[in-house]
Amino acid sequence: MEKPTILGGLKSKIKPFPTWPQWDKSDAKVLLEVLHSGKWSRRDVNNVASHGAKSYINMLEEESKARFNSKYSLTVSSGTAALDIAVKAIGISSGDEVIVPAYSFIATATCVLHAGGIPVFADIDEDTWNIDVSKLDKHVSPKTKAIIAVHFAGQPADMSDLMSYAREKGLIVIEDAAQAIGAKWQDTSVGSIGDIGCFSLEMTKNLTCGEGGIIVTNNEDFYKKMYSLHLTGRSFNGSWYEHEELGWNYRITEFQAALAYNQMKNLDNQISIREKNAAKLNDLLSSLTGIGLTSIDPRVTTHAYHLFTFRFIPEEWTRFSRKRFILALNAEGIPCYEGYSYPIYKNPLFLSLGYEKYSLICTNAEKITKQSLWLPQNVLLGDEQDIEEIFKAIEKIRYHFNIK
Repeated sequence: MEKPTILGGLKSKIKPFPTWPQWDKSDAKVLLEVLHSGKWSRRDVNNVASHGAKSYINMLEEESKARFNSKYSLTVSSGTAALDIAVKAIGISSGDEVIVPAYSFIATATCVLHAGGIPVFADIDEDTWNIDVSKLDKHVSPKTKAIIAVHFAGQPADMSDLMSYAREKGLIVIEDAAQAIGAKWQDTSVGSIGDIGCFSLEMTKNLTCGEGGIIVTNNEDFYKKMYSLHLTGRSFNGSWYEHEELGWNYRITEFQAALAYNQMKNLDNQISIREKNAAKLNDLLSSLTGIGLTSIDPRVTTHAYHLFTFRFIPEEWTRFSRKRFILALNAEGIPCYEGYSYPIYKNPLFLSLGYEKYSLICTNAEKITKQSLWLPQNVLLGDEQDIEEIFKAIEKIRYHFNIK
């Protein structure tokens, strides 16, 4: 077996991975089209950009409605903004509790704080890293109003059991699909299963325009409220200076919408490539000890693979840590990260608010943050050689540091 790079061997990665974001001349064309139009933003409350029929904001929203099988779509400035708007639109206010998974980006929980609500952290499933529906009962109280389900890394959460549970308890469901645009649960697009779905168009996401977000819903009242909130509280059908809500300026620009709309033509093909390469990598890695693979629920019909996630199993290594594993893999030319350093409730913000108690409740989230390994989505956009080089690098490290 060849030596790892950190022991003097040659790098496993011969050619660079595909870069991200990916763009072509058509992206430049639509951006120049908006530039030359002189109409760069949404300007009235009728959801029509001021330069008339060809508004990329409108076109992106129409495409989103069709793609995600939703009656209403709203484009906003970021995925974080989408969550803030969604939580406020369902009426969360002071003292209301919202159940959120402990393992996610902090915005999943801070959106509740922004509305005056109380985030209640639920543990995740050890195998899928998504919210564990079977453990929700211990978190529900008379103050509970909603659940936020995260489709982590692009894998849909268990929306069948979650929706059944939420309907039984009379709870609203918001889908945080920031990492899962294009993913499907039982052939239904995530984002359209719950009451509101939120997507991110941030730089690293699988559909990007640098920064941006999309919200979808089938509830007209929620949509009108969200529209008002993102437009500094303007009345839905009122005048420009008529404000009925305490809103924000969370508008997206025509430049962002044009780029996202044009990039969307690549989404399905890129998802297909990622799924094919992820399946191959999962198959190769299944032969190695010391590495734990994330389980894919059989009801997931499309996995967006914003990340390829797996685990470093510490008890199966001797005198070799996850940190050293990551450094060794990086030295091979493979980008790999530990991901979230701790569950959301251990961020300094939440510790200052007295959330340390959840470390005794969310044991799987605690475990995963100590073992998680992430590969970014662009490495899955390569070819068979790229996937084999990832495996070769991990195999070398495992062979030479498998000391018992």
